[in-house]
Amino acid sequence: MLKVAIESPKPAGVKISRKNIAIVNITSDFDVEDQVEDSQLIDFFMQEQKPGWGRLFKKAVMLGPTIEDEITIDDVTLSEAITHFLTITWKVLFACVPPVHWRGGWPAFIVALSFIGAVTFVVGEVATLFGCVLGIPDSVTAITFVALGTSLPDTFASMTAA
Repeated sequence: MLKVAIESPKPAGVKISRKNIAIVNITSDFDVEDQVEDSQLIDFFMQEQKPGWGRLFKKAVMLGPTIEDEITIDDVTLSEAITHFLTITWKVLFACVPPVHWRGGWPAFIVALSFIGAVTFVVGEVATLFGCVLGIPDSVTAITFVALGTSLPDTFASMTAA
């Protein structure tokens, strides 16, 4: 770090001290390489804000390291890889939702709403079959599945927060 004293004939604004000092940081080549890496990460995040349809499918299929908000890269764990391969069908299916920046988000809203309806239908059929196999009335099975569906996300959010 290099301190340089600068004398100005007419100070602008409020004068705090008798001397005006400018601090100049001299960086090494290693700092420049880190800045290049940081600019590449910023470019990556800017591309992620408005992805096209191809990028949505690519993200659904690819398994790679995650980049956290603090710009740290975490490697893929075994549980993440297993979860990815178990849910890849759903990821590819929901990648069919158009990008949200197209036409004010209306196509994405309509397609997502239809997907929610289809998944609700599938869950209803599974609940009916489950109740039929165990001899439980449809109303009890429906209430149980609704309770699970509304409580589990809160449970996982509480676990994450704790």
